[in-house]
Amino acid sequence: MLDEFWKKLTTFLNEVCLNLGPETLSYWASCFKLGLEDEDPRRMYRPIEYLRSLINTHATGNTFLETSRWYLLQTITNFEWRVPSIWCSINEQAKELLDHPYKAIRERITIVLSLSLTFDVTLPNGQSTRHPDVNQFIDMIRVRLQQAIEVYEKTPLANVSGQVVEIDPEARKALNFIETVIQLHTHLFSKCLQPIKKAIIRIFPYLCEIESIVANDDFIRKNLTITRMCVAMTYLHKHFMEELIEQLEQVCSSPKWHARRAA
Repeated sequence: MLDEFWKKLTTFLNEVCLNLGPETLSYWASCFKLGLEDEDPRRMYRPIEYLRSLINTHATGNTFLETSRWYLLQTITNFEWRVPSIWCSINEQAKELLDHPYKAIRERITIVLSLSLTFDVTLPNGQSTRHPDVNQFIDMIRVRLQQAIEVYEKTPLANVSGQVVEIDPEARKALNFIETVIQLHTHLFSKCLQPIKKAIIRIFPYLCEIESIVANDDFIRKNLTITRMCVAMTYLHKHFMEELIEQLEQVCSSPKWHARRAA
């Protein structure tokens, strides 16, 4: 009987999600949030799986609807650390969309991604191992960030031919990724219980390297300053401090850094 009821309810919810609007989104988000609140995730696996499936759908071209799905997915945070497999699944999907063409969707994805990494913590009896690993994730981001920097530096974002301005798609994707990484880094510090990891220290030089790339965009440049300040304002254990000093020395010895200072 419950399966039959859920089948009918799924049809109804699908219709709801296809017709969400600015006036109704917050109400449906509250509906899911309150419906999942203080519940055992083992008994709520149907709505959890339904919410997770919202990001499986193909792109519709409707930015608001796609953003809304990610917004509704955030209600899974009610279960916090108790749904590690769901967080891992979300993390795997979201990390492939960091260069999404629509800024609003990228912003929502960074919030969900930071939430998925929140529960990678060191416990008194050892390291949490069932949740997405922050070090592995940030190291993957660092490699992709280096690639994005190389693409952007080699390819001009805009080519002007007469009165026609052409935007290079690869350079645009690279800049989208760079902007998203900056936002994600900031969200990690605002949402994670233990934001400082070795990988966060390792990616810091790249956050310095991209300064020249975002120099002409006041909004991104301001966010970059904020995200680097997050590291400066965080309590660091001695071994993290030593590693950060090594990375800062690497930045200061970089030819790019000296070129910017000379300019």
